[in-house]
Amino acid sequence: MIAHDLALLDRLDAIAATEPDRAAIIDAGGGTVSRARVAQRTRAMAAGFTAAGLQPGNRVLFAVRPCATALSLMTAIVEAGGVLVAAQPGVGDSLFESQMRLVQPRWVVAESALSRR
Repeated sequence: MIAHDLALLDRLDAIAATEPDRAAIIDAGGGTVSRARVAQRTRAMAAGFTAAGLQPGNRVLFAVRPCATALSLMTAIVEAGGVLVAAQPGVGDSLFESQMRLVQPRWVVAESALSRR
């Protein structure tokens, strides 16, 4: 049983410790990511956001298609104290600019339009 009063990353670590090799995520192509790998990646990303200057309460506009990396990124942003603002990835420039004006994020995590071509 995992205690519910632990910090988010501590809970991920505790879950990973019970069955580290068990699949935590199965992607669209059928590939799996283990519980241990999700915990490791998320902890490293959270540390990276903090080291890069993400402050508690900073809004982070997040426009990344669903995947294992997106899950780790979202969790890392929350763990680092950011406020996650979900946005539709792949929208046109004018809609993205509207989202930026509305949200006024301190940070943006988005996929490059070039990566989809």
